[in-house]
Amino acid sequence: MEPVPFTSVQTAITLFEQKIDRNKLINGGNKDVKEAGCSFVSCGERRLPEGKEAENGASRDVTDDLSTRLEMCEAERDKYKEKCRKARELFVEMGLLEAEDSPAILRGHLSRTEYLEQELLYEMVIAEYLYMQLKQLKEEIGGAASKCSGFSARITISMEEYEILIRQSKEAERNVLLSEMNKMKSELEAKNGEIRELNCRLEEMARRAAMAEKAEAAVEEHLNLWKELQQQRTSASGFQNDHSNKEQEAKKMQKSAFGKAKSIGCSFRPKRSSSMLNGSQSNYVLLGKLLNIKF
Repeated sequence: MEPVPFTSVQTAITLFEQKIDRNKLINGGNKDVKEAGCSFVSCGERRLPEGKEAENGASRDVTDDLSTRLEMCEAERDKYKEKCRKARELFVEMGLLEAEDSPAILRGHLSRTEYLEQELLYEMVIAEYLYMQLKQLKEEIGGAASKCSGFSARITISMEEYEILIRQSKEAERNVLLSEMNKMKSELEAKNGEIRELNCRLEEMARRAAMAEKAEAAVEEHLNLWKELQQQRTSASGFQNDHSNKEQEAKKMQKSAFGKAKSIGCSFRPKRSSSMLNGSQSNYVLLGKLLNIKF
């Protein structure tokens, strides 16, 4: 800010002390502080389910409002500075024309210029004061918002809300467990179906294996019978051959003995068996019938 005459600044300060009600300014400046404080207190006293988002939203609203006001004050201050600069230029111009114009006119212009300068200084002081107040409030609101976000993890709730939250969490857990149980039931039913199918296959394979064993046993039995029959046939044929050979040898011996006796002149009678001597004739059973051999 450009330097101003001492008398103008002193005059502005005097007018400022006379016309401005300090309590009004303080109350007006503190009004925003109180509003911000009330917003912060209400934000801090809020409980669930608003929680952290509601608190941050209120803090952001207050901070945005203060930022808007701060920007407006900065714009007003710049405007007052520009008016003060123009007034000083006018004052200098009036001072240069003092030698040419009449003293009365110059004094009128000078008084008007001083009045405008005092008014501008008055408005500048007010704007500067409001600017500092708003800046301080913005800093306080920023610190309060950070503290509020830090304390949000320790917000207390009532027992009713706590019970509601516990009940909701239990319901959510129960729903999750029910869904998992239904899924496991469906999987179990699918596995049971596969087990039943495997049991059917095993029963069919066991039945076929039993049938195969029975068929094998029957084949073995028939094979053993066939072997026994072959052995019986072989033994029977061998016995018949031996018997026929013996009979042929006996006939040959009888013939040779009969021939020798005839040549000697002796009569030869074949020896009869004891059965024939006793007057009884023995009945012989065929070997094939005895062994039950079918030819």
